[in-house]
Amino acid sequence: MFKVEKILELDYASLRFYPDFVVSEIKPDIIFDLYYLKDLVEICNDYFKDRPFVYISHRKNSYTVNPMIYLNIKHNKGLQGIAFVSKSGSSLITANFEGNFSPVPYDFFNSLDEAKVWANKLINN
Repeated sequence: MFKVEKILELDYASLRFYPDFVVSEIKPDIIFDLYYLKDLVEICNDYFKDRPFVYISHRKNSYTVNPMIYLNIKHNKGLQGIAFVSKSGSSLITANFEGNFSPVPYDFFNSLDEAKVWANKLINN
């Protein structure tokens, strides 16, 4: 249903770009902080230009996120929402906490397909 347009492998993440969203898989044991966020924002801005997009965090691996980074994403005008995908109960608890800091719509999903549908609807509405 959704076709990948570009795949980018980074030291800290794998990114799959689609027309309206990006799916990230952060590598295990990373402490995702402002350093990584700035790089990720620059990459997404370069790819999407001025088009709106949704960031999908596919949390297959265990890593740490500094929730204060969400205060810095408000400067990314193209970002329309964040989806969190995980089947782990502890990851969902963490994501629920992180969602309190998000300045854009933020939702949780058990499957990547559900998150992609949500992202597509968010962009097209």
